[in-house]
Amino acid sequence: MVDKGYITGPGLPCKLAPLPGRCPICDAARMTKVPRVKLKDRSIVPIGVRYHVDYAFWNTESIRGFTATLIIVEATTRYIWLFHSRSKTAPIDICLYFFNQQKALGYPCVRLRCDEDGAFVNSTEFCKIMFKDLGMSMETTGGYESSINGTAETPIRTMKRTVRSTLLGSGKSNVFFCFAADHGSAIYNNVLHRSTGKIPSLELNGYTIPMHKMYPFGAKVRVLTNLPSKRALTARTAIDQRHPTDYDIDTASAVHVPKSSFTGIFLGWSSFHNVMQIYVEGTSQKTHRVRRVHHAYVDPYALSASSEDTLNPNELMLRQFHHQTFDKDPVKEWQLDLPECDFDTVESPFDPAVCETFQITLPPRGSSAGFKVDTDEDYLVPFLVEISKESDIYDQIPLRHHYCKSWIIQIEDEFPITAQGVVDAFNSLQLEDEPRQILISFCPMDEPVRFHHQTFRHYFDACTNTLNKQQQGIDFDFSYSPTAGMAPIRITLATAASFDWILAVIDIVNCFQSTLIPPEERLVISMPPFYRKWFQEKYPEVMWEHSPSNKYVLEVINGIQGDKGIGRRWYLLLKALLLDFGFVCCVSEPSLFIYDHRDEKMILNTSTDDFLCAFNSQPLFNRLCDKMRTMFDITTKEGTRLSYLNLDIIQTEHGVSYDQTDHIRRKIINKYFPPEKIAESKLKPVHTPFRTDSDYEKELAEQLPASKDELKLLEQRYGDSYGTILGEIMHVEVVSRFELSYAMRRLGQFTHGPTEAAFAGLYRVLRFLATHPHRPVMYPRRKFDGFDEIRADFDPPKF
Repeated sequence: MVDKGYITGPGLPCKLAPLPGRCPICDAARMTKVPRVKLKDRSIVPIGVRYHVDYAFWNTESIRGFTATLIIVEATTRYIWLFHSRSKTAPIDICLYFFNQQKALGYPCVRLRCDEDGAFVNSTEFCKIMFKDLGMSMETTGGYESSINGTAETPIRTMKRTVRSTLLGSGKSNVFFCFAADHGSAIYNNVLHRSTGKIPSLELNGYTIPMHKMYPFGAKVRVLTNLPSKRALTARTAIDQRHPTDYDIDTASAVHVPKSSFTGIFLGWSSFHNVMQIYVEGTSQKTHRVRRVHHAYVDPYALSASSEDTLNPNELMLRQFHHQTFDKDPVKEWQLDLPECDFDTVESPFDPAVCETFQITLPPRGSSAGFKVDTDEDYLVPFLVEISKESDIYDQIPLRHHYCKSWIIQIEDEFPITAQGVVDAFNSLQLEDEPRQILISFCPMDEPVRFHHQTFRHYFDACTNTLNKQQQGIDFDFSYSPTAGMAPIRITLATAASFDWILAVIDIVNCFQSTLIPPEERLVISMPPFYRKWFQEKYPEVMWEHSPSNKYVLEVINGIQGDKGIGRRWYLLLKALLLDFGFVCCVSEPSLFIYDHRDEKMILNTSTDDFLCAFNSQPLFNRLCDKMRTMFDITTKEGTRLSYLNLDIIQTEHGVSYDQTDHIRRKIINKYFPPEKIAESKLKPVHTPFRTDSDYEKELAEQLPASKDELKLLEQRYGDSYGTILGEIMHVEVVSRFELSYAMRRLGQFTHGPTEAAFAGLYRVLRFLATHPHRPVMYPRRKFDGFDEIRADFDPPKF
């Protein structure tokens, strides 16, 4: 780099001295040059077009809990990125994040190359996601044949061995491999590349880390704390500690340092070369960060080491290298005693000693395999939740792998990453007309307690049982018994007022018991006490067959309240009766029916067993009641005052009005302002539902959400929870009190984080309703010639 001009400055040598023999650390880490044929140069590809990826699993868990490293190399510049991970499969989340960032920076990211036997290309799910989400095509290399792979893939193997040499040189244990790999990649990216003759970081980013900041990994560091207040240009010590290369090891005695004065060891740079990572022995498992470079002094020669400190191999080599005289014969061997390095990669993160492979029989295509799977987000591996007991596969896989205890690591030649990958693999392996034998591999989870199998089993049972028992017409496709909403009710009242029609209410007694259950769905229940005695007295002519056990049962042929399907059956029975009478069902409002024959007209709103009728002919209403009495017991209500649901309806010659005065008194005033505590006349009147002064707006904006204890006190003070009060008011606001709309929209924003000011706002709305309970909505009697427009929304009768 000196010859190329990348390192400049006064006092630099014109030619560097040769090393005194082979490096013992490189030999121990097996960093020797691998014999191979001549490599092919791929650097003519534009920057950012092709990337090489590899995923290495290590035989050691790092100090930060990592067990694998994702290695990405940009093919043109040879720039390398390392991402450490706990994932046991291809880290799709990291790849998506990385290449999305690269695309955002303007790089095309067209091709992705990986080993033909790696974790990436063997996963169809990974290839599909990369192509679908990023538009990147996957390419396989020629295994370990570098002449086919090109020169860009050689740094992948180099980085794996760099970690070993870094750990050996620093004398640190294998648990620091994640820091060692990051430090090695930083050096690799900021030194001259042998193949391209350029610096990768300079080619890709336009800058490099200065050489004087590339300290040896594991070097001793002294953090300078409690610095004296001095001028900016005054040296902080006798020697400028910002430039450790200015130190002379022969004058080390001139630097007076206390015993074991170093703070920790250098682990590299964090994100950028201005933040230093330091590990302090024996304090904690965490690293410390020094935010300013001049606040720490890195000691490569271990000048501050005392008699109790142990020098690592890097420090010994630097001292020996410094004292050599290079105009004489070089020393053939270094005076080092290196331990054997056992740090290496493994083929799979799953222990083969505990993994098991089974042969199962997949049903033909279109049939469910009975598997229930989920994804372990911590390690990015699918796991088996449960197998249906009705499935033929249930007995083919031992119970020890059921209920969230084992990962699914392989299905035939597929390596799924998520639960969806397992489903796709099964679907692709199923044959059209016959079962198929496949192989599936499991590995016991490291911590199966993370997934409580009872919770998952109950959750999936509830979901699947509900789905499997759903029936058309009961659970979906018009599965409900329609209830009239406020829109058709308002249309009915407005029509009655405009055309001078009459309003009346019909109520059916025990509507659900008017339906007949099909024989195949009927229930059998035990006979209630005294039922036999009552039946014999009422029907003495009916003869009973004696039971030796004196136990009798009854067959239920009528609908029962609470049956899931009874609401639908009741609606279909009622609809058939109304259509037979001559009504037409509204397409957009199934609860609304209209009758239009000659000069007789009627609008009918159904709400289970309550009907609101608006008609212009009293005989028409009488005929409808007679028709219903043939099948049901009904009651009717006519006159000036009507009650429908929680509405009070008044009809006079002046018009039609409705209000919720009685509902407001029963549900709001009696609850929040009980007469025994607060007299209505003593309530402070409120003339607007929402405060509009600036002080209240400031309180809403500045107050923080109430804490758990504060929320309990507020609920006791105002009578109920925030959501309950808000819901009760919103019902009134939607139906009849439209002047509350603005207050509800503003106060509804605090549902998830109520404040004291928001509670006070709801209480003001309650006071407004308590002091102004009667605010009817009025439809005056006015002539309106528009019945044909209303009639246009209805279709002809459908049977």
